[in-house]
Amino acid sequence: MRKHILLGLGALLLICFYAVAHMTGARPAAYLMSLFHDSEETAPMEAEDEVVAEAPPVPLQLAGLDTDDPEVAKAALYALANTGDPAVIPVLVQVAREGRHPEVSKAAVYALGNFEAEAAADALLTIFEGAEGQEIRKAALHAMSNQEGPGLQAFLMKTALGEEDVEIAKTALYALSNTLEDTDAALLLEVLQQARHAEVRKAALYQIGNMDGVVAVGVLQNILKEDLDIELRKAAVHALGNSDTDEAVAALKGVIAEDADTEVRKAAVYALGNIGTEAAQTALLEVLAAEGGR
Repeated sequence: MRKHILLGLGALLLICFYAVAHMTGARPAAYLMSLFHDSEETAPMEAEDEVVAEAPPVPLQLAGLDTDDPEVAKAALYALANTGDPAVIPVLVQVAREGRHPEVSKAAVYALGNFEAEAAADALLTIFEGAEGQEIRKAALHAMSNQEGPGLQAFLMKTALGEEDVEIAKTALYALSNTLEDTDAALLLEVLQQARHAEVRKAALYQIGNMDGVVAVGVLQNILKEDLDIELRKAAVHALGNSDTDEAVAALKGVIAEDADTEVRKAAVYALGNIGTEAAQTALLEVLAAEGGR
């Protein structure tokens, strides 16, 4: 009986020991050693340790990705980024440059976009400039859209306007759009007017159409009145079709009544159908009545 009681007490003490170690955040072995060091025999040594300066933190280093599963590696990257510790940034940069799997490298780039530190923005610029593959460059641009600062906006603007690769230029435009306020169409309008690629100019139109309704309608109306490019006018009409405002309906009615190109007028009719509000339906009935009276 006494033996069973002693064994029970021992198990209870062991459970208490592990519980205390867990609450203090120490590993059980380290906690056990600390109990020994707290004894009276080691008190003089502890006093000597107090005068020793703490060693500087050792920078994080990547020993190598030991997993062949890219999904596991990506999860590790996102978990590291979620710590918010700037010391993680060099690790992410290394994986972005040296990762064995393209998707892992892209994940490292996206993870860099979660940091607000200037070092992360600088790293994304360096990765973009040094990468040979289109996907890594596009990932770097997407990640930049989470950053702040006029320097990055200027870089995205320059890339959207003049980049030779049209897909890279469009990605820069989308990233630039994500950094703008909902009423700030000036930079997008500049891309629309000056971009070297027609596809980028059309993409800028659609981005303007996604902005605040009144601001977007005003900009798109000016384009419809002033631009001679039929494809751009059609793109402006499609962008208006994404707005459910009365101003958009009025602008589309004006296109149907005044634009010289049949395809543009047809696009305006379809845009009214896409809006689908009562005002838009009334406008379509007016179109039918006008055609029937001719």
